[in-house]
Amino acid sequence: MPNSGETEKQETMATFRTSARAVDMLGRQQIAGIPTAISEIFKNAHDAYASNVRADYFPARQTLVIRDNGVGMTRSEFVERWLTVGTDSKLKDSSLPPMIRTKGAGIRRQMGEKGIGRLAIATLGNQLIVVTRAGGQARSGVDEGITVAFVQWSTFSIPGLTLDEVPVPIRTVSTLDEVNPHLVRSLATEFREELAQSSRAVSSGHYSGILAEVDQLSLDPRVYITLGDREFLSAGGTSYLIAPVGLDLAESVTVPGHSLTSEVTEFQKFLLGFSNTMTERWSNERIETSFFIHENSSITDAIDPESEFWTRDDFGRSDHVVEGNFDRYGTFDGQISVYGKTPTSYVEPWTKGAGSTTACGPFSIKFGYLQGKSSESRLAPDDYSLMSHRLDAIGGIYIYRDGIRVLPYGNSDYDYLDIEKRRSKRASTYFFSYRRMFGVIELDSSVNRNLQEKAGREGFRQNRAYREFVEILQNFFIQLAAEYFSADSDLGRQWLDTRSAHNRRAALEILRERDAKSRRKFVRNLQDCADRLNRGELQREADSEFARFKRSLSESVSRLTSVELVDSLAVTLERLSEKYDLARPVDLPLAEDEEELWTEYREILRSNESYLGRLQDEAVECLTRLPGPAKYSAEDLVDRRFAELSEQIHVRLQRRSEMTHRTLENALSKLHEFTQQGHLAMDALIEQKHLSRAQFNDTAQAVNRDFLLLDQALAEIEDDAGRWMRRASGDELSEPGRRVLKEEIMDLEERLEQNLELLQLGQTVEILSHELQASTTAVRKGLRNLKPWANGTPSLQPIVRDLTAAFTHLDGHLRLFTPLQRRLYRERVAITGREVEAYVKAIFDERLKNHEIELVVTEDFRNWTFVGFPSVLYPVFVNLMDNSIHWLTRSDLERKSIRLHYDQKREWVTIEDSGPGVRPNDYDRIFMRGFGRRRGGRGLGLYLARQVLRAEGLDLWLHRSGPNPVFVISKHDGDANG
Repeated sequence: MPNSGETEKQETMATFRTSARAVDMLGRQQIAGIPTAISEIFKNAHDAYASNVRADYFPARQTLVIRDNGVGMTRSEFVERWLTVGTDSKLKDSSLPPMIRTKGAGIRRQMGEKGIGRLAIATLGNQLIVVTRAGGQARSGVDEGITVAFVQWSTFSIPGLTLDEVPVPIRTVSTLDEVNPHLVRSLATEFREELAQSSRAVSSGHYSGILAEVDQLSLDPRVYITLGDREFLSAGGTSYLIAPVGLDLAESVTVPGHSLTSEVTEFQKFLLGFSNTMTERWSNERIETSFFIHENSSITDAIDPESEFWTRDDFGRSDHVVEGNFDRYGTFDGQISVYGKTPTSYVEPWTKGAGSTTACGPFSIKFGYLQGKSSESRLAPDDYSLMSHRLDAIGGIYIYRDGIRVLPYGNSDYDYLDIEKRRSKRASTYFFSYRRMFGVIELDSSVNRNLQEKAGREGFRQNRAYREFVEILQNFFIQLAAEYFSADSDLGRQWLDTRSAHNRRAALEILRERDAKSRRKFVRNLQDCADRLNRGELQREADSEFARFKRSLSESVSRLTSVELVDSLAVTLERLSEKYDLARPVDLPLAEDEEELWTEYREILRSNESYLGRLQDEAVECLTRLPGPAKYSAEDLVDRRFAELSEQIHVRLQRRSEMTHRTLENALSKLHEFTQQGHLAMDALIEQKHLSRAQFNDTAQAVNRDFLLLDQALAEIEDDAGRWMRRASGDELSEPGRRVLKEEIMDLEERLEQNLELLQLGQTVEILSHELQASTTAVRKGLRNLKPWANGTPSLQPIVRDLTAAFTHLDGHLRLFTPLQRRLYRERVAITGREVEAYVKAIFDERLKNHEIELVVTEDFRNWTFVGFPSVLYPVFVNLMDNSIHWLTRSDLERKSIRLHYDQKREWVTIEDSGPGVRPNDYDRIFMRGFGRRRGGRGLGLYLARQVLRAEGLDLWLHRSGPNPVFVISKHDGDANG
């Protein structure tokens, strides 16, 4: 019997007992949702010093595996740390040994301090298999094997069951091959047996339901653990296999769009940017996270499929950037850059604190801001559009503690600073919009310990520290907007001026693009009309109409019918002429080659219009050859011609007057003057009504000439009217001046664009050359190491021999890039013709042989010396040789040759080939930028060759254009050679 003292103690002392349901409430019921649960597991991987944590979800198999390459756990660590609810292993004053680190890793700030984060796994599914292997440093160095455990989470929801009655079968094996389906069934069997011993506390309904779940457990852990990495767990790590997953997981995880410009899922919002990639402070703490969905033979990263989360580089794609620190008094001290200008210092105190230290502690901030309209932004339209889409998807100010994201801050729909709420009251005062900014607030657990996360990870506790934290930031954004982005401040007016300048620039860009579209459309139509006229389409159509007219005229029996046929033909030919007659828009600038095309087109059109005029004259003459009553006299034809001309003049005057209806009086007087001239010409025709047919034709032609003069005069009137209208609207620059200026601007823009393309191409070639040379060094070393093996293995010898020959050929071509890198030649060097010969042969020798082209190099050329940069001279010869080979291969000449020679007397270097030569019309055009006859060519080769030579005091010109063309490189005298 207990003594009286023991009895008294039992009556006055009691202890807590922990129900198994406590784990369910701390895990499944406490975590806000699936993304939060995944984030908790990622944080555990971070605390285990992992550099990578990866989740793989198989919807068809209802299986999820989450793996990390951290330090893992021994059997004893799994029991003492992982299976202990609320463990203090991550606390500073922990009773357990300190956390083990991976080899070479620095000490990490631990995210989990409550010891319940791992319980979030229960949210993902009822059954869990844990496979872990200890790695890292500061252990005994003895391999303690792989620990495998089975957890049935639904057991924790059984009423009446205490925590120490929940069975967790555990095994230790030596190799991963032992973690097989047989081991899984063994763990499940042991769980059933252990649970059966506790059946007195388990209702039959719960018991049978749990056993049904256990009986369905059938998988091979090795398949999932080694997915994508056969050596996984070899150096330590932990894997969690959940099967079957819960319905909540299937509903939460969806395949995202192809990029972050697509709609972002809720799952993404919570898991994007797990580690801080926007600053460098915590770069050593970063951990790569991914969540792959395996479905329909495809694998998609459900978090960040295009790796488009914010980085440091994105701040350079913002209009405004703010960066700085809040001290322990809440005062901001940092810099602001408005529209990409040089950052200026900015200090903003928190007056509400009254000089006392804050409860939240010091922290830092950096954010970028994008203007609300593309026209107000400094970014190019395409860059603005991309940034705007990304802001809509993942914009917001994210909070990171020790480099790891704190949820849910940063989600675009979680405006914890009420920025949009204030903006909705008065946008002109509260400038900032939460959806137009992105950035980071960095916290440090050593100085911001009062900012405490809730157990369920739904943000910080609403304590004094958090309230001050929010108030400091709200005050900061209000004061920043008033100082720099308000019309009431000097700095704000500077921002407004810059914004207005960007608006003007955008408006001009719209006009320029509109002009460019008009120009492109006009040039397309111009080219089409010119091609059709050159093919004789207008004349064929006119001939067809005229033949139809003659057939109808032969069947005519009356004068009235004959007149109607002539009228009908005249209308048809007029419409046919208008079909090919393009009106060049006023002020439309054209490039040099386009201007030549316009001139060529106008000449062809005039020739065709003359042809139409001759058909009309012939049609009129046909009337005089008609038999009987249908015949016309010369007098009749004069009357008719007068009527036609009157009608044509009337129509054209009316058409022109519609275009010049707002002209000034001087333009109208000019119109009246030339109209009088037209009437005088007609009066002269009337006075000569009684003329012979020959005299009639001469007179009619004279009237036609007068009519052409009148037409030209009307065109001049239109030009005058346009000039007056532009001057009246405030544009003082004359139309020809504007056109010339716009053409020059357009030409410069095209040159700049092409130069940028060439610069990018050159940089790419240089980078590729460098990388390829590094690769060839490695291949050369590999072949050298492989040769001894081949010597002892006869079957390998021909393979190695072929590989060596192919590599030597490739390496020889790669070496040709070296002289083209100007950075390797800081000073000019002497280059002989013999060296040029060797260079072009190395490039073209195979093509020359394949096409049976003879390369003739004279001794005078071999002895010629050029002092300059190889990157200037070699490409010129490469271009000229390439052109010669191209045109020679397309000729049917029996003897094909290219000759390189140096004329000592005239100091000419000549490049001659036996090809067909240059077309006479192209003589002055082949050196124009953009001109070329080669299909698919850019028309830049000869243009660039001449430009780079002229920069060195030389010139490139065509000495003979016909058969056997000769190009000459000579000293540049400032004028075109010929």
